[in-house]
Parts: sequence; structure tokens; C-alpha cells
Amino acid sequence: MIDVLLLDPAFPRSARYSLDRLRVSMERIANQGPEPSPACSALSELAAFLSSKKPAELIKSGLHQSLLHIQDGCAAIGDEVFRHYLKSD
Repeated sequence: MIDVLLLDPAFPRSARYSLDRLRVSMERIANQGPEPSPACSALSELAAFLSSKKPAELIKSGLHQSLLHIQDGCAAIGDEVFRHYLKSD
């Protein structure tokens, strides 16, 4: 079940699929600006984490910790998107 919900690049509700789609959108946005946002690097790090893991590795290293890492990474990406694109000073 972990492989489908977290790691499946073809399952539209998986974390990896969602991050891949977000990466495509962020690249389109970043290509129109003068510099990439910090969200792109945070996104790349989290996507690399998910694409490099196997379900057994996530369980062995602590599934709860892995889920917290994914959740914290998503929150950091959201914060960077807000700061870079939405916040007005």
C-alpha cells in the first residue's frame, strides 16, 4: 500500500505523482521569472527523497518519521511559494 500511496509516479493521488506535477508547474513559472524560487530546490530535494526510496526502506527507517519528513517538506515548499510569489510587502 505504501508503494501506491507514496511512491507510485502514475497514481494521481500518490505523493510522488503530486510532487512531479508540482515540479512541472513550478518549472513553467520559474522559466518566466528572472531567477528560480527557493521552492524549486526544496521541491527537488523532496522529489529526490521519494524517488530514491523503496517501501521497505521507509518502513525500516520509520514510516512515521518518513511521513513527517514528507509533510514538513510539503509545508516548506508551500511557505516558499507564498513568500516568493504571493506575499506582497
